[in-house]
Amino acid sequence: MRVAFLSEGATEVGFAPGMREHEPWRKTFLLKIIVDRILDIDDEVLVPLEEESLPSLSGNAVGKLCRKGAGLVRACAGFGAEAAVLLVDRDRTKPRERLGALRVQRDRLRAGPKRPLPIPVAVGVAVETVEAWLLADEVTVCDVLGLAHPESPMGSPERLVGAPGEATHPKYVLNNYFSQDADPQRTFLDRVAAVALRMNLDTVARQCPQGFGQFRDDVLHEFRPCLGRA
Repeated sequence: MRVAFLSEGATEVGFAPGMREHEPWRKTFLLKIIVDRILDIDDEVLVPLEEESLPSLSGNAVGKLCRKGAGLVRACAGFGAEAAVLLVDRDRTKPRERLGALRVQRDRLRAGPKRPLPIPVAVGVAVETVEAWLLADEVTVCDVLGLAHPESPMGSPERLVGAPGEATHPKYVLNNYFSQDADPQRTFLDRVAAVALRMNLDTVARQCPQGFGQFRDDVLHEFRPCLGRA
């Protein structure tokens, strides 16, 4: 099944929006790894729609996904996508605002009077950013990086609501961990993939119930029927 993975940037899909022509396409990236693991399927079942076929998300990627998600998915379907996954960060917006916007776009896609498109579309909003999901299983993060386990666990990373660049922002905390990697030759995206492949999804759902917990439920609801699963 060909899937359009639509999100904001490098952490989620392996390249920055608007920079696809300058960056190599990665077949293994965070959002695909997470969806594969949620569904407990081989990584070849869902085939990412490659970057040259995706609509541009340069500029305000979140705004485009929340306001124009239906059109973007329809455009991807024109390039062969049979399903889609849309994920954005909440970034201190009002609770449920962005998730509600994504669900409205999904409803619009399926209920269009002229060309309804009833394909699986999983939507989610990371609280506050997707880096929180990577931090949720702190023990695994430390094991991947070759670090000692923390004496005082951070608790739910959904509480990291600082502004970008502040010590209480998920990206800052994750980058601080990655800077201590015992293997300094690994790239940022290599570390992201390594953590995503090993983190305990039940732990992530428990630590990030607003973001990951709801996203996992939506992925299962949308994709299980088309994969022949109850």
